[in-house]
Amino acid sequence: MDFFNPESGSPESALEIMMVPLLFLVFGVLAYSASNRYLENEGKRPKWMPVVYVAFGLALLFGFQKYMFTREILYANTLTTGKVRYAHYLGLLLPLLTSIGIGIREFFRKRANAERLY
Repeated sequence: MDFFNPESGSPESALEIMMVPLLFLVFGVLAYSASNRYLENEGKRPKWMPVVYVAFGLALLFGFQKYMFTREILYANTLTTGKVRYAHYLGLLLPLLTSIGIGIREFFRKRANAERLY
């Protein structure tokens, strides 16, 4: 199956749909945890921190693309099981919820550091 073209056929499994967003999501989470480790050890943000945001952005982009495939009636009619249909939604929700969670964590971390200075 072509991951970027809905006309290439019906996906056989949920993993086919979620593979690309999950790869970027896992890479983003690993890079984020490595940047936190670097921050704790060195006391400053790493220069490669934008890589984390790019990975989450790509995961969101590809997840949104898979979600939009379900809006095409011809493609939606070819989906065989509910598991495959819900994988389209999870491909968007997992990166979205992870990005929101990391954003909240960063907000509270910056807030705690600002209170520590006074």
